[in-house]
Amino acid sequence: MQSASASATEDRLPVAAVALLWAGTAAALALMHWATLDDAYRSPDNAMRLVQVHAFIDGASWFDPHEPRLDPPLGYDTHWSRLLDAGIVGLIFLFRQFTNPDFAERLARCVWPLLLSGPAVIASYASALRIGGAGAARATLMIVLLTLLFVPGIFLPGEIDHHNAQVMLTLVMIACVLWCDDSPWLAAAGGIAGGLLLGVGLEAAAPLVAVGAALAMLFVHDARWRVPVRAFVVALGGATALAYALLTPAAFRFVPMCDELGVNTAAAVVAGSLGLALVTNVGDRWTRMQRLVATAVAGALALVVFAAIEPRCLRGPIGLVDPAITALWINNVSELQSVFSLIRNLGAEAVVHIAFPCLVIASAVFVIWRGLRTPLAWAPLAAVAVSSVITAGTIRMGMYVVMLGMPFVGAAVDALSKRTTRPLLVGVGGAALASPPISALVVIWLAAIVGEPMGKPAAAKTAPLWTVDVSRCLHPEIYRPVAAMPPGLIFGPLELGPSLLAFTPHSVVDAGYHRAYKSIIFEEEVMRGSASAARERLVERGVAYVMTCADFPNYPNPAAFYNALLTGAAPAWLERVPLPEGNVLRMWRVRGDER
Repeated sequence: MQSASASATEDRLPVAAVALLWAGTAAALALMHWATLDDAYRSPDNAMRLVQVHAFIDGASWFDPHEPRLDPPLGYDTHWSRLLDAGIVGLIFLFRQFTNPDFAERLARCVWPLLLSGPAVIASYASALRIGGAGAARATLMIVLLTLLFVPGIFLPGEIDHHNAQVMLTLVMIACVLWCDDSPWLAAAGGIAGGLLLGVGLEAAAPLVAVGAALAMLFVHDARWRVPVRAFVVALGGATALAYALLTPAAFRFVPMCDELGVNTAAAVVAGSLGLALVTNVGDRWTRMQRLVATAVAGALALVVFAAIEPRCLRGPIGLVDPAITALWINNVSELQSVFSLIRNLGAEAVVHIAFPCLVIASAVFVIWRGLRTPLAWAPLAAVAVSSVITAGTIRMGMYVVMLGMPFVGAAVDALSKRTTRPLLVGVGGAALASPPISALVVIWLAAIVGEPMGKPAAAKTAPLWTVDVSRCLHPEIYRPVAAMPPGLIFGPLELGPSLLAFTPHSVVDAGYHRAYKSIIFEEEVMRGSASAARERLVERGVAYVMTCADFPNYPNPAAFYNALLTGAAPAWLERVPLPEGNVLRMWRVRGDER
């Protein structure tokens, strides 16, 4: 094995200096975005996280993340981890010691994502140092900090959902793995980060599996890797089991789940980890083929356990829900679109979303071509490769390609700069040009040149629902007059559900979360159907108010009940509720009489 010290250099920055640069960037971000902190609610997930935080503060059980105001009377059991609720609530209680509750909550929403960005920055720097040396680490640090400052992303103040925590834990896991050759404790730390990652959610399970597979293949190739590989898998299995015990809702303790850590995932991870730990413990004198077969059996064991408990979860996070929501809802969610859908519908604009991931892939290939400084680099390479494949079908995974790929871009920039007469100057300039904010500007400029020919196919069609900007419909200010109405059950577009729950005392029929698939089907059927059919179903459901937003697009069916609401042709059985001038929300009270 190559010693970690072999890649150390005298001119690398101390951890304290990296932390200081991050702290200055975080402070600048807080100042830049404090006045517009509520703009983060353009993502409904941030509002839904606030709903969970409020419930936890008000005494909701740790093992019962249930929201009774969503789809009453049964309510909604969220798949989001209490671990993040606890962190945010802890900050709120800390700040309440110095200020009023409202300001304390605002401070917590600002500080939380910035705190998570700290380990992400340090982990990215450490990974780049191992992959490409000190110059690559400096270039990566510049790329990361420029991205934090100038690209609205998951670490922006106000982003309190869960994506930033998952990305941060993935980066920490990989940094620990890259430096674990001489330290089983770092390998174990990587495994613990992986277990926590699964405890937060299964979104990044694929990169975690890729990292584990890469480590297993290192052991297959060279038995001397058995100690760090064993430390990683044992820690991963233990941390996953502990996360399952401490975070899984009591009502779902022994229920298979596809979208969060359940008995099926926990059992599969523990089985695979124990199997691989056993192989590494006894297989050091085996041939490569024997180790390969034994490792494959351990992996197959994990897969068999997972599939045996709930085979439908092999289809992904929505394996347990009605497939009907795919056409009714999932196809209209922007973050779930494929790269090809983006290009087809956005034309040249779509290139902005894939420019840096393409640079990441090119840089990773270049780093492989030059020769890896450590075999452990295959772990992040595997994670980037898997994330890239998933991104092609689901653009949401692009954030993992971007963040996991920055050390490879930094390494490529540094390597190319060393071929010039002024490597430091070229390296700094190259890192700036390669960063997502600058590369995006270049792509936008190029798109303006070729945008006309590329844009015609998309412009010739009706714009999909997910391409329409409805951010004005989600700002907290516009919900104040709605909150003053007598509490009741509100029926409206899925996107409004989290905001109504977070900023008003009302209940909602639906929200855009796959576990609420029955209410999603109900909402879409009513919205797409006739006004006369809508009345009967809404009255039967006990709906008090109907709501929409003026910025939402029409449905393709001209006779749809929803289109009547948008055009001001609401049926007589709906009584318009006046809202202040300029408010984009539209609200009606359901009449009890026949009209």
